[in-house]
Amino acid sequence: MGLLAYDVATRGMEDSFSEFYVLGPLGTAGGYPKVVRAGREAGVLAGVVNHEGRPVSYRIQVQVDGAPTGEAVRFTLADGERWEGDLGFTAPRPCERCKVELLLYEDLRATPILEPLRIWVTVVE
Repeated sequence: MGLLAYDVATRGMEDSFSEFYVLGPLGTAGGYPKVVRAGREAGVLAGVVNHEGRPVSYRIQVQVDGAPTGEAVRFTLADGERWEGDLGFTAPRPCERCKVELLLYEDLRATPILEPLRIWVTVVE
């Protein structure tokens, strides 16, 4: 009886989620920038896949050591649709192990919908 109730309660329900990933310049999971120059733009390739079961408007903000760099990238995806694009960032000053974060937001939400994606770079003059 318990199994039947579970089956009826979950039938037709599917997981809804957003996929969020970062790739290196060759479109692979690696080869991310490790050393960048202060004041010069560097970049990564990011992607989002919508599995929410509805159209979703997204925005991605890049931060270097907690400070936004550049404008947020905004786009809308239908369910099952994928977006990939280059995201640039500029570190303002030299530092060792600067944290570069990519934050994914849904619609007008004030907090990211997933954990930030992070890469670490050394910024030189």
